Formats: sequence, C-alpha cells, structure tokens
Amino acid sequence: MPNKPEGRLIVIRVRGAPKMSCAIDDTLKLLRLKKNHACSIIPDTTSYRGMLKKIHSFVAWGEVKEDSIKRLEASGRKGAAVCLPPAKKGFGRKGVKLPFTVKGCHGYCGEKINDLVTRMS
Repeated sequence: MPNKPEGRLIVIRVRGAPKMSCAIDDTLKLLRLKKNHACSIIPDTTSYRGMLKKIHSFVAWGEVKEDSIKRLEASGRKGAAVCLPPAKKGFGRKGVKLPFTVKGCHGYCGEKINDLVTRMS
C-alpha cells in the first residue's frame, strides 16, 4: 500500500506570552512562532498534531490551500516563519480569547484559516 502524501497545515500565533507555561513557550519556539502574528507552514503529521493540541489556546491553525501559500510568497514573505500584520477587521466577533467553535479565533479553524491569511497578508 503506497504512502498517502502528507498535507500541510498553517499555524498562526494569535495570543501573547502572559500566564504561559514553559512547556507551551518551548513548543511555540519549536514551531518558530516567537511573537504574535507569526505564521508557519508545517506538515500534517501526528507529532505536529500533538504539539498543536498542547498550544491550541495560543494559535489558530488549519489546512492551507496553495493560493494562500502563493499569496504569502507574492507579498515578499518567504522562509520558515513569516511575520504577518494584524488582521483587517479583527480576529472575529469575540476576539482571540475564545475558540473558533464559539465565534472566537484560536484553535482549529479548518479551511477558514485561509480567510484569516487573506485578511492578514
């Protein structure tokens, strides 16, 4: 049985450092998300999913489309970690303190993460 090609995920840090444990800070550094509005594209593997589960209240993440990657490259932002400007029209109705499932921003966003990338680039 041939191996299924791995998808890619985009991760955007949306919250800052106060009241953050050392384990969460180390995980964010491993993903190259050192400051707010930094974004990183990672492979969709179980080890990365475990890391995202640990830091779910500090990042927004989901499946990335090729047009979002091209948009980041066209704006002159290349490399492992990309620093983006704040989102136009904010991060959602209830901001970064609540998860995506209750109209907030952080956590798993699925395909809607591409809309956030569009507003930030």
